[in-house]
Amino acid sequence: MIDQIMLPKMLEEHIQEWSNRDFIWGEWDCVNFCNSWFLKLTGYDYKLPSYENSKEALEVLTQKGGYVVSLKTRGLKEIERTRCEAGDLAYMVRKNFSSIGIVCGSKCAFIGEKNVHFISTDRMFSFWSIRNNA
Repeated sequence: MIDQIMLPKMLEEHIQEWSNRDFIWGEWDCVNFCNSWFLKLTGYDYKLPSYENSKEALEVLTQKGGYVVSLKTRGLKEIERTRCEAGDLAYMVRKNFSSIGIVCGSKCAFIGEKNVHFISTDRMFSFWSIRNNA
């Protein structure tokens, strides 16, 4: 069970831990950002095969069925935007890329090239509840 009192502090610490680092495929990227968050909350490490660039990452995720299937295999449930809470996962789809991040109120935290960036929840494609797993 998630300690709702500690969750904001845990989330703040997680984002701080991932701030001011260079993006590195397979190490400091969106998948590992969210996986490490999921691990902190649930104790479950959803390891993916290693990858070192965008092409390999896409191949690994495609083999796993993509982000959405990957989330479902973790037992996460897709939820409506109005039901998402801090700590839930958000999936963003854009013309040339997609990414997964962590909900932080009205914005979501995503790994960028040099830091964590915050993007409005209004721009997200889908949301996934972590509360079913922790």
